[in-house]
Order: sequence, then C-alpha cells, then structure tokens
Amino acid sequence: MAAKWSFEKSRSFTVPYEQLLRCCEQALNAMSLKITRLDESSGAIEAEKPVRWPFKSDQQISVTVRSDCKVTAIGKLDMGSRMLTNLSAEDLITEKFFQTLQDMIRETTAMQQ
Repeated sequence: MAAKWSFEKSRSFTVPYEQLLRCCEQALNAMSLKITRLDESSGAIEAEKPVRWPFKSDQQISVTVRSDCKVTAIGKLDMGSRMLTNLSAEDLITEKFFQTLQDMIRETTAMQQ
C-alpha cells in the first residue's frame, strides 16, 4: 500500500507579482520538473517530476502566487517504500522549490541593477 503525503509552505516576497510568477516558473524548470498547468490570471502553477508511462510521478507540486506576493507551495510525495522517519529535506519538494525560487529572485534582481 502506498501513502501520499502533502507538505505545505508559504512565504512572502517583495518583488512585483509578474516577476514573482516568472521566477516561480523558472524555479520549477530549473528543478527539472514538467509544468503541467500554468494559469497566469490566477497565479496557479502545477508541476511534477517527469516519468514515462505506465508510471505515475512520485513528486508533484502546486504553486499559487497571490497578488500580495505571497507564494504557497503544496508538495505531494508518494512514499512508496520510503518511511516517514527516513525523509530528509532533499525529499521535500517544497523546500527545494523555495530555495531555488530564492536563487532565481536573487539572480533576477542582480541583473536589473
């Protein structure tokens, strides 16, 4: 029996909404995730770890960027044979996403100066 765990994390940023949305998209691409849904009007992006049929992705993430520049990421992890006690920060897609997003924002800000 496989269990699917969800992890949610939110952070606020001081960059404009459009720039933040683009940085979120770039961060997901930099993590080698396949974007499966992008709705710019609602600020919603969904992505997953790419796999080949007949397998299903064991890592998925839903990102929402609000107009007040708060980003919420919900990561879904299919535990499979992994044990909850064996999880590390490397396994949490939300942690990797926010670290990569912070790097993207830093790069974008540096290029604008």
